[in-house]
Amino acid sequence: MKGCINDVRKFAPFLNERYGFDYGDMIILTDDQADPRFQPTRENIIRGMHWLVRDARPNDSLFFHFSGHGGQTEDLDGDEEDGLDETIYPVDFKKTGMIVDDVLSFPELR
Repeated sequence: MKGCINDVRKFAPFLNERYGFDYGDMIILTDDQADPRFQPTRENIIRGMHWLVRDARPNDSLFFHFSGHGGQTEDLDGDEEDGLDETIYPVDFKKTGMIVDDVLSFPELR
């Protein structure tokens, strides 16, 4: 998905130049990376999101951008009015499954 990779390559400089986000404070996962730690796998996406919120404090500015495929699946725990959970598809979704919004809710931040 070259368009998605281009989105990421444009967003990082935009965040840096326009809003002062330091590149050292970014984790960028794209499926063209040679290093498997920077591939958008299920494990790397979830680890990156935990890294993002781990030391979050009131008034911090956090930014998460996902450029890829998503979908919906049956809500199994009854927390969605429409009966559907939203999902994102990591590159290894055929092996590891979709990432359901419940996994990304981070109750420790509420």
